[in-house]
Amino acid sequence: PIISPIESEKLSIVQVALRPKQLLNFNIMVSALNAFCQTDPCAEAFLDEESGEYILATAGELHLEQCLKDLKERFLPPGMELTISEPLV
Repeated sequence: PIISPIESEKLSIVQVALRPKQLLNFNIMVSALNAFCQTDPCAEAFLDEESGEYILATAGELHLEQCLKDLKERFLPPGMELTISEPLV
């Protein structure tokens, strides 16, 4: 039997809204999210047009935890804090 290829669309299961604790860091956060998402093909960041919030969509709860850890440790400036919503499945 021939196995058909899997579509490469991202499957986001868990989403959180993110915003910097200090609004003047908003552009820094967006740049960090974009850079992070280029390194993780299963993560996606986008602006929710309705709410105006930036959303980080991931493949699951463990993936979300690792994404947030990597974002904070590798992509955001030291000491920059984010407000993160409760996960939405």
